[in-house]
Amino acid sequence: MIYLGRVLDGYGRDVGHGIELDASGAMVRLLSNSEAQAASGDDVRRAHLITPGLVDIHCHGGGGFAFPDNYKPEQIAAAIRTHQLAGTTAMFASLVSLADPSPQLEALIAFCEDGQLAGIHMEGPYVSRQKCGAQNPAVVRDVDEEELLGWLKIGRGWIK
Repeated sequence: MIYLGRVLDGYGRDVGHGIELDASGAMVRLLSNSEAQAASGDDVRRAHLITPGLVDIHCHGGGGFAFPDNYKPEQIAAAIRTHQLAGTTAMFASLVSLADPSPQLEALIAFCEDGQLAGIHMEGPYVSRQKCGAQNPAVVRDVDEEELLGWLKIGRGWIK
């Protein structure tokens, strides 16, 4: 597949006039202006801008589903897909302070292990009660090392 358009690098600099992808969707080459002008066929698509994939390191959900609240596989998949369709190529599922995030962690792990999530971001519950912002003050608490180690074990290295 060939996509024609202004290609920008991660710094917003023009670097080409199109890209060619292999059957797996991996980029195999950047097209020069002359290559882009000569490209034709059913496998050619036009785009205004082609940019590197977006990485979201703080995402609470999408498509009407929140990672802290919705942990059925189809709900998690819908939230992830919402962001993928908008150009996000890697994301962390963010959880808010919860009394027990274990069910959410367990539900999210499969999506980390199959590459749909880059990891899990936990906001609290070990945050300042005086500066807890949008966190639920009813579940904010002092650090409990045993509790934290339990969550990290459930997270199997995916809590970042």
